[in-house]
Amino acid sequence: MKLNKDKLINSINQKWLTKNCPMCGKNNWNIDDDMMTMISVGKDHSIQIGNKIIPVVTITCKECGNTIFVNPLAINCMED
Repeated sequence: MKLNKDKLINSINQKWLTKNCPMCGKNNWNIDDDMMTMISVGKDHSIQIGNKIIPVVTITCKECGNTIFVNPLAINCMED
């Protein structure tokens, strides 16, 4: 599966009502072109390979570095 960045940007623009960074108050974001993953960590702080993996796209404030994650699967921004 591949990220449809145009669809992601359109979805974010429709749903993200106040785009000011909660840390610095600016509205100067960078949306990464690549997906990353979040993986489960066990109670003993070990990485749990084979468990649920969550795809995310990072959106980073260019002013202060505050970073948020958006799950592209949850907002239907993936394509074959």
